[in-house]
Amino acid sequence: MAYAPQISQFSDASIPFDQAVSLCGPAAAVAFARANGRTPTLREAQEMAQFLGVWDKDKGMSGPRSQVDLMRRMGMETEYSEGHADWDRVANSARSRRPVVISTPRHYFTVSDADDQGRLFVGASGTDLIGGKEWLTPDEIERMGGRVQGAIYSPQAQSGRKPSGPSPMQASVSPPPAPPQIPPWSPRFTRTPDAPIRGATDRREGAPLGLYQLPEV
Repeated sequence: MAYAPQISQFSDASIPFDQAVSLCGPAAAVAFARANGRTPTLREAQEMAQFLGVWDKDKGMSGPRSQVDLMRRMGMETEYSEGHADWDRVANSARSRRPVVISTPRHYFTVSDADDQGRLFVGASGTDLIGGKEWLTPDEIERMGGRVQGAIYSPQAQSGRKPSGPSPMQASVSPPPAPPQIPPWSPRFTRTPDAPIRGATDRREGAPLGLYQLPEV
């Protein structure tokens, strides 16, 4: 079974649909956080992105660097590779349970596993799209989202090398001190090792797969 920390950007019924359609960036940040021992909610990620001025409901995130800013402010170390994705590195990182966020002009895909046929597991970040699916090849990602703008990695994950030390499922990650103008994170953002992680089935009860048609660019 594929490792699936992704959540659906439509999983919080309290968020209006016209906002949820542009929440792929905050949803990707939540998936990345889950794999690093933290449990922010989709609403919390959305509110932080709004507070930072890097997201609004009409255009979503303000580009891949704004996604990096959001994730770092949420207490995660990231390494951003601009302009392309090293697909071998993406696959190696995902197999090591270190998700990679792929930025395209239309959508953020979160890769959390890979198989031997060259497919990448994108979970809910794929099935949230009309015509999408849980497993996509790099070519399918670019056909759906447009040419890759960049990839966001955990800095420990290097091509061809698995991370050492405790599993990210067991590691305790402490957030950096927040500047005075930034609201402090709730203690519930630190997950205990035995807390469950829900996967790509996290979505509004009874909602169909493929809720979002990607816009033209």
